[in-house]
Amino acid sequence: YTYPYNITLIASLTPIVIAIFDRIVLRSPFPPLLWPTIVLSCIGGFLIAVSQTLDNGSSNERARIAPTDNLIGCSLQLLSSVFSAIARILMKRTERVLTPTHIVQTNNISNCLFPFLYTIVYNPSSWGAFRYLMVSPKSL
Repeated sequence: YTYPYNITLIASLTPIVIAIFDRIVLRSPFPPLLWPTIVLSCIGGFLIAVSQTLDNGSSNERARIAPTDNLIGCSLQLLSSVFSAIARILMKRTERVLTPTHIVQTNNISNCLFPFLYTIVYNPSSWGAFRYLMVSPKSL
């Protein structure tokens, strides 16, 4: 839905989102290097934005992405960063309740269960790929 550099830029902001959520939810102090990190992230974002505007005029071979698709892709990555921050906050909140093994198993189950339910409800035709994988090696 969007260019890889947009995804990388938003993903690099995930630690900042986690620090802000940590401050809001758990009332923990900001890490001492948060503010220099924010400044450097903003400078990096500015450089990527400038290079993106300079590169868009010169590259004819790269497929153009519609602005709405770009917005959808960036929104999905931002949502991923927010969910990552929520998961890390939940891990901190459940330190004394759950063992690390339970936390990892809960994470694994949620990483499998929700996409499974999504594909069953919204995209059942994608399960046809499994039939392709079930082909016996002799027929290949």
